[in-house]
Parts: sequence; C-alpha cells; structure tokens
Amino acid sequence: MSFVAPSSPQSVGGILDEWLRLFRVSFSRCWALAAVATLMVAILIFLVEPVHPPQAMTLWRQRLWLLSVLNKPQGSLASVLVTLIRLLISGALLATQVAVFRGRSLTFVAALTTGLSRFPRMLAGFVLCAIAAVGTGTAVGTLVAVSVGLGAAFALHPLSGGAAHTFGVAVAVIFIMIPAMYMFVRLALWQSAIFAEGDSATGAIGHSWRLVKGHWWRTTTILFVSAVIIFTLNTITPLLFGLVLGVFNARTTGLPVGSSTLRFVQVLSQTTWVVTLPLATSISLTIYHDLKLRHEGADLAAREEL
Repeated sequence: MSFVAPSSPQSVGGILDEWLRLFRVSFSRCWALAAVATLMVAILIFLVEPVHPPQAMTLWRQRLWLLSVLNKPQGSLASVLVTLIRLLISGALLATQVAVFRGRSLTFVAALTTGLSRFPRMLAGFVLCAIAAVGTGTAVGTLVAVSVGLGAAFALHPLSGGAAHTFGVAVAVIFIMIPAMYMFVRLALWQSAIFAEGDSATGAIGHSWRLVKGHWWRTTTILFVSAVIIFTLNTITPLLFGLVLGVFNARTTGLPVGSSTLRFVQVLSQTTWVVTLPLATSISLTIYHDLKLRHEGADLAAREEL
C-alpha cells in the first residue's frame, strides 16, 4: 500500500484523516523501530529498583500511585534516559515516514542510522525548545502576574494573607502557562524540519516558527485532538493493568506488589509505544506538510501579483 501526499492544503478534518492514513501506511515499517524503544525502556526498568508507596497510604491513594508509575521508570536519571531513547527512535521514525511521504522506502538499519546521525540536532533542538517555552512562560508570566495578578489579589477584599497569596499564585501559574503554550505550538514542528529539510537545530526551530505563523489556532486544534487520542492510548494499558492488580489486592489494606511484579507490569505498559510513537511523529509530519503547502501557495500567489 503506497502513500500519496496531498497536493493542496487540507481542512482540519482532512489533516486528521491524512495523519491516520500516513500512520496506517507507514506502520509496517515503523512498528519494529518503536518496539526497539519499548525494549530499551524495558531493560532500563529492570535495571532501576522500583519505588514502593509508604505503607501508611490509604488503599485508594496506593491505587492512584500505582497508576502513576506503571508507564515510566522511577528516578531522575531514568527519566532522562527515557527522553533520550524517545528522541533517538522518534528520529528514526521520522526518517522512515519522510521516505514514505516521498514515495520511497527506508530499511530498518538505514532509519536507525539516519536517526542516530541526526540525534545531536534532535537533542540540541529539544533543549533549545524547552528553554524557549519554559523561559518565555516564566519570564512573561511572572512579569504579568506580579504587575497585575498579585497587585489585584492584595487589593481585593476580604482576601488577605493566605487567601490573597493563593489567588496570586493561581494567577501567576495561568500567565506562565499561556506564553509557554504559545511557544510550544510555534515550535512544535522542529523535529519534522530536521528530517524533511535536513535543517540544523536552530534552523529547524526557525522553520517551525515561520510555518506556524498565522496558523496557531489551527495547529493548536489539530495537536490537541491528536494529543487526546495518544494520551488515551497511553493511559488505557496502565489503567487496565492497575485495575487487574487492584482486583487481586482488593481484600487487603496494603499494596503487596513485589519488585519483580511491578517491573513486569511496567514493561507491559510500555507496549503502547509501538503505536503511540509512530502516531506522534506522523501528526507532526502531516501538519508540517500541510503548512508548507499553504506557505508555498501564498508565496506563489504573491509572485503572480507582481
């Protein structure tokens, strides 16, 4: 089954259809790469000692704790390694899907080699985007909150003391999240630019910034819908395993889950990556292609008017 990329910009629904079509066509070439990520994280999980909840926790709090740790290994170092694994495999997946977009095929080894060769760009782009989003959100949000939110909080009555402080913190968080989200969407396509255009990290960030300009709400809508689908898929498996463990331990007031059992369940929970990783890269590439068509069409129209 071949993939024919659209030759004209699509509606929001059309882009979502193209996203799922690209996923279906490329999945036979992507699942093994995503399985490598699952295997690497599984090995990491077995090397990291799982953290168990304090025995003083209530039964339901222990259940919630279990659900929160099923889909990730514990510890800061483990989290960093998972991020690096995800970046590496995402690069290999993008290389594969870009080839599918262009009517070509890429072998498993070639995809991994391409992902590895551009991994430094992926890492640099990830760090720069994180700094841009978090830094902008913190700087702008804090400035606005301090000058407007906190002042208003202390001016309101009968708010005083702790109540005013709580209100001010809430205002600060809101104003931090808004610019951070804006930056996140403007820079959301940098990974696709690295593999579709061969850009450097900074070039890819600039490319994404230019493409999303004027299409922020549209891009946000598409990313939100796809994120809900991916989040749901990533949550279902851990939830099912958590419910199973809950049934087996329903008559106890503790959570007697041994280290080996917890590791095994965590490994099984990673299997959703086989589906969700290709979904995540394919939505980025689909949006990238659509916005590129829109900008090229606008450039062509402008040249014809001259």
